[in-house]
Amino acid sequence: MLHRNRRVITGFSETGASTIVADGPPPLVVESEEGGPESAVMWSIPGVPTLPVAPGDPTVGLQALFPKPGGSCLMMVTHPPGSGVTDGSSDGTVVIDGVEFDSRGMHASESVDYIIVVEGQIWLELDDNAEVVLSAGDVLVQNGTRHGWRNRGEVNAVVAVVLLGAERAS
Repeated sequence: MLHRNRRVITGFSETGASTIVADGPPPLVVESEEGGPESAVMWSIPGVPTLPVAPGDPTVGLQALFPKPGGSCLMMVTHPPGSGVTDGSSDGTVVIDGVEFDSRGMHASESVDYIIVVEGQIWLELDDNAEVVLSAGDVLVQNGTRHGWRNRGEVNAVVAVVLLGAERAS
């Protein structure tokens, strides 16, 4: 694991009092190819949340990282130095949960994403080859546009990502 994450989840006791229902590592960590990013899924809800939250952990047995409309997913993503940096010479594409990643890692999901850089720096690349460097404390709102991530720095870039499943207008 590139970055250690602790997850604390609140809920309700049998008497209705607030309590801690989970405290420990995330139940799902998705590792990319060697040298690629690692995503620790902290919590995921497949649809509109209800309160009180049903017992159990919706993240366990998760079927898709990218939420459907109304759903959400919180991940901590660690990009090691050099990740996402490629010459794009490969013609291969990879499809994850219906999202196509080209050979340079460029992709667009059906979601609005709130991204907060926690550690390091990360480079955001867009279709028009525009790039912006985001540093610890910076916030990005990603509105379903095609993009790719690059870590050109010398330390891990750690980002907190909240994906809100959306419907794309036709």
